[in-house]
Amino acid sequence: MTEEPGYKASPRRILAPAAGRGEQTPSYAALKTFFDISPDMLCVAGLDGYFRVVNPAFENLLGYTRQVLFETPFIDFVHPEDKAATVAATTADTREPVTRFENRYRCRDGSYKWLAWTAVPASQEGLIYAIARDITEAKGSDWEKEKQRDLFETVLANVPASIFWKDRNSVYLGANKRFAQDTGLQNPDELLGKTDYDMAWTPEEADFYRRCDREVMDSGQPLLNIEESQRQADGKEVYLLTNKVPLRDESGDVYGMLGIYMDITKRKRAEMALRESEERYRAVVETAADGFWMLDGEGRILATNNAYARRSGYSPEQLLSMGVADVEADEDAATVRRRMDQIRHLGSETFATHHRTRNGTVWPVEVHASYWESAGEYYFAFLHDMSERMALERAIIEASTAEQERIGRDIHDGLGQTLTGLSMLAKVQEVHLRQAGEEQTADAVGVLQKHIRAALDQARAMARGLRPVDVAPDGLAYALANLASQVTTTGGVDCRYLGLPHLAVEGEVVAMHLFRIAQEAAQNALKHAQATRIEFDLRRAPEGLLLTVRDDGRGMDPDAEHGDGMGLKIMRYRANILGGRLAIGPDPHRGTIVRCVVPLRHSCAP
Repeated sequence: MTEEPGYKASPRRILAPAAGRGEQTPSYAALKTFFDISPDMLCVAGLDGYFRVVNPAFENLLGYTRQVLFETPFIDFVHPEDKAATVAATTADTREPVTRFENRYRCRDGSYKWLAWTAVPASQEGLIYAIARDITEAKGSDWEKEKQRDLFETVLANVPASIFWKDRNSVYLGANKRFAQDTGLQNPDELLGKTDYDMAWTPEEADFYRRCDREVMDSGQPLLNIEESQRQADGKEVYLLTNKVPLRDESGDVYGMLGIYMDITKRKRAEMALRESEERYRAVVETAADGFWMLDGEGRILATNNAYARRSGYSPEQLLSMGVADVEADEDAATVRRRMDQIRHLGSETFATHHRTRNGTVWPVEVHASYWESAGEYYFAFLHDMSERMALERAIIEASTAEQERIGRDIHDGLGQTLTGLSMLAKVQEVHLRQAGEEQTADAVGVLQKHIRAALDQARAMARGLRPVDVAPDGLAYALANLASQVTTTGGVDCRYLGLPHLAVEGEVVAMHLFRIAQEAAQNALKHAQATRIEFDLRRAPEGLLLTVRDDGRGMDPDAEHGDGMGLKIMRYRANILGGRLAIGPDPHRGTIVRCVVPLRHSCAP
């Protein structure tokens, strides 16, 4: 019998119909046609492990030629993980058919196809008759479903939130483990069939939850960001942020509700604590005697208190539309910006300045300012009215100055006159003694007279130091010129007075404070700047009387103007007493410049 092409054994023998028993049997040609056109994979394999007959579906699905299929043991096409099960199924000593056996076959392109087999062994013939169907797509769909299910279960188990879902009667259909633990259960399955009234919640909480459920399911719309309280199984009172959405079936009908919530207890309690703190803080600020500001990064006033509003003459509402530069009397907008940058850099700063009230008057202010990045990058400032303190300081300094002047006058008019009288008497006695020939006694009286005159000179120097400015109209100019001469002599530097020689200053107090400022500036130049040249200048300026002290020393720290040195403080106090403004800064060429401007109300004339 001749074998047909592509067949390892005669298909006529293998596919020959069985003896009739009277029924009509199909011809070989009919069977072969059915064999060839079947979309399923039909084959006959030998117990030796080789295919004997395969239909075209084998070739079409796997991509191999029949020759390759016949010459290769079929186990070589099987996926390594499926080989053991395949060998067991094909070598089993049974006459029963094998149904729904699944394995993977390698295709010519290297991919694998899932096949579902039905096989009938014919042991007496040494053959296996089998049908295979490609189930790759179905297996992939099942795998995707399984993967999605695994992902869903992973999310439920690990998401940091409690998740639950209910039917239209608010009966629990499922939940994740976190939610089950909130209810006091360990297994989410224990929730099935229960309602909120079976939980640890209070009846009021259960009623609220069910009302929200009903709103979501009746409207078909989600209910988001619900802040609610809950008493959990352990008795703890917690706060939750809950979202609820409707569940819909394939036809779009709502059949239940899905809920998810986060525990916001820490945040809620922090908010309540912050609210309580803000209330206490607000009470402190509003009852404080000092003014208060909260500023943004641009220097705009975001908050203030009644104390500052009363002192400034503006209403709190007016102040909230203003900025620092609107009330500053000493600093322009650019200077305010630089100071804010400095406070941001340092974290805090205390400084003195002047503010202008609504009616235009100027008042001294001590500012304690801080920058709080953690509070939202805001500036906070307490503003202390220094008017009373400065008035007291003015009174103290003026009293001290007056006392110094009194002591100077007492020394000059009292002790000085007495010593002058003693000196004259000693001189007369010396002359008489020499005329009487008592030279030795006359010499002793002469020595006594020298001591008296030395004491007189010391007394006069003390008087000049305590009362350096004469009451003459041009007393200040004369005193500054005399101070320059003294600094040159005692300090060993070139010190000169370059101002107007005849400049009358109204008021001895003004002259005295300006003199002391010049004196303190000169001492600083000698002591700290190692200057070799110092200049005093006194003249009229558009804003009033201008005193300038300039030195060629080693300069100064840019922050020295706001330093804490007692000398600088006293200089600023004296300027403030006069209602003036003191500025200390570096000379463009070298050294330091001290400028004090006294307003025009302290008039001066040539």
